[in-house]
Amino acid sequence: MKYANMRHSSTSGRGRAYMDSLVGDVLNQKGWFIHTIEQGATVFDAIQKMVDLNIGSLVVTDDGGEMVGIMTERDYLTKVALEGRSSKTTFVYEIMTKQVVVIEAGFNMRQCLFLMTEKRCRHLPVVRDGSVQGLISIGDCAREIAHDRDVTVQYFVDFIQRRYPA
Repeated sequence: MKYANMRHSSTSGRGRAYMDSLVGDVLNQKGWFIHTIEQGATVFDAIQKMVDLNIGSLVVTDDGGEMVGIMTERDYLTKVALEGRSSKTTFVYEIMTKQVVVIEAGFNMRQCLFLMTEKRCRHLPVVRDGSVQGLISIGDCAREIAHDRDVTVQYFVDFIQRRYPA
């Protein structure tokens, strides 16, 4: 497994910095869970599970439940559909991404988005207490950006209307 190697950043002088919420705090709201599939399952079963759950990735596990990879919609498109393979006869371990980039719960969402951009991935398993316990998606980052913008707009509205804290 690849681990994110980034230092924790501090907030700017204005208090809470843009996208400074911690990954763990976002997961406290979203929920600490992961959706998994065993590496010996067929790609068809994995795709069916992703469709049923309306998600874009599954953490791939071995027989002991340890993470050995991640399977995403992109893996399916590039390694099955475009190669003319059958999802019913191809196994997850054949197409999964084995070099999984993960992030720790104590990192902030800005670092998370930076890592997704740098590594060209949209799903990051989250490690807490030495094991994968959650997952952050690009959608979670987008929701955080929207929330931060709402907070910023409200701050300026309050300031203009002189309701800012004195």
